[in-house]
Amino acid sequence: MTDEHEALLSAVRAVDRLNSWVRAPGDKGSNAKPMTYHLKNLALKALHAAGLTTHRPIRVYVKCRDCDGSGRYWHWCGEQLDHCWACNSTGKAALTFVETTIEAAGLRWHSPWTSFPLSTHGIEYPTQATPTDWQPNLPGKAMEPWEVAAAFCEAERAFPEKPYPRHTDYGTYHIDQYHLFVGRLPQDVCAICGEPAGEKPISYHCSRGRLEWCGAACEACEAVHKRTTQIFEAFPYPVELLRRREIVEWMNGHPVVERSLIA
Repeated sequence: MTDEHEALLSAVRAVDRLNSWVRAPGDKGSNAKPMTYHLKNLALKALHAAGLTTHRPIRVYVKCRDCDGSGRYWHWCGEQLDHCWACNSTGKAALTFVETTIEAAGLRWHSPWTSFPLSTHGIEYPTQATPTDWQPNLPGKAMEPWEVAAAFCEAERAFPEKPYPRHTDYGTYHIDQYHLFVGRLPQDVCAICGEPAGEKPISYHCSRGRLEWCGAACEACEAVHKRTTQIFEAFPYPVELLRRREIVEWMNGHPVVERSLIA
């Protein structure tokens, strides 16, 4: 195997860790999930071009979300209808994927048929259930914030192509401007004044620049801001959460904030 293939597979493993992490419970930075799927699609294209993949179609049946498996659809107004159009009242929804085997890395990835980034020409669309030991939405593996930062850095170096802007009713946004969740500050200390947070501290999910973190506030600091959104501006940057080498590397490669404010 060539050095280029080894470097590609190393980046693919980083994407695989992120692909598992986004399905794990816990805090995620804004747009981290769609950015992960963008990197996964770029990795699939690179692996296919290098001849390191094989593909097959699979169809699996899962409990219908629209009727919760009952075959009878609950309308948003509270009325229960006798027929569920999503599953034809069977209680099971058919989902179709393309399964990609990356033998050199010992990995299997699954992409929804409609969002598979390569041509499906030559891949026969399945009409029956496919024997497989895989199911959608399997639990993912959690990672520490510094592990997430390291994986994003490696993946983005290997697959630098930017995604197209997404246009919504609320404006245009870029998923490559995702946020990094860097952790939780001690909940027994007020992150604003440094005093003990008291018996009933309230935790806030803070966002500044492209960093996100959780910190607690004491009753006195909450009273100053009267529990308005202005309290978020009072939280200082969590310097103690930003000292890991991997997080520093991520911040150096991404326009985060005024660096002098977190020195």
